[in-house]
Formats: sequence, C-alpha cells, structure tokens
Amino acid sequence: WLKSKCSTPLEVSEMLRFLLLLPMALSHRIAIHEASKVAEVVAAKGETCGDKGDKSCGEGLICDPGSKTCKPALMSPCKRTMWDAFGKSECAGKSTYNRDTMCSEPDSHGKSVCCIKSELPLIPKAAQEQRGPLDPSDDKTCCSGKSQWIDTSFEGEASGVYLCID
Repeated sequence: WLKSKCSTPLEVSEMLRFLLLLPMALSHRIAIHEASKVAEVVAAKGETCGDKGDKSCGEGLICDPGSKTCKPALMSPCKRTMWDAFGKSECAGKSTYNRDTMCSEPDSHGKSVCCIKSELPLIPKAAQEQRGPLDPSDDKTCCSGKSQWIDTSFEGEASGVYLCID
C-alpha cells in the first residue's frame, strides 16, 4: 500500500514519519481539549454554579442551593468579617446543610474555617432538628469543637438530638 502511494524513498520516509507522529499529535490535542473543558466547568468562590450541573465548584467550595453560588464548605478556609457577628457569613449554611454556620475565630496560625454555630440546649423541640455536627461522632464541625446529646423525649416518645454547644 505504501509503495503505491509514494513513488520515491523520500516520500516513503516522510509518510512513515507522518504515520508514526499522527497518534501522538492526536492524543496531545485530545489532552489539551479535555483540560480546557475542565477549566470551563469549575467555578470560584462567589461565582454562579448551575443546578443543571453546568458548573461545579472548586476545591473546598460547595454549590449553595439558596444563592446558586459557590461558597466555602464546612471545615474549609474562610475569611472572617464583621458580619459574622450578625450571623452573615461567606460559608455555606442553612440551604446547604440545614444548619447555621459561621466563619470560626482564627486559630493560633490565624486561619479560620467554616463551622456549625453553637446553640443553647433550651430551644424548642421543632427548632432542635439538625443543629448538631454532621457526624455525631465528630465534633470538629462544631465551632466550639463540642456537641452534646439533648434528650427531647415527650410523653413516652424516645428521641433526642445532638447540638453544637459552647
């Protein structure tokens, strides 16, 4: 086949080189295309993320269904502002985790992370649902680092809830 397409040894040599390099060139082009697709779908903090799955959030961020923007996830770094004292945080909160969150006080290295706010144990039973750590065996997601089992049994109904406490 090659001899029928190429009349001189030089043409044969060029054709062989072309055929050998073609797969590498195609794979390189595919890799560049795939990398550019990944770069297009990752949203940064504060950017819109799609409920259609057209954009996902970058590392340490989660798509907040309430605002449809990327916000810092639990235990991810965050920037504390004066608004944290008023319950306004850059962290994903109620609409994402069904919990009130905030940006923690800075640690010894000056780093703050998103965490679940502490609650008073004497709050109405209906409001106590889902106020504790995401995993009751792991208190790290609580801003205070502590949670407590609160018995909410009423008229023989055995129940309770974990709350993040101070």
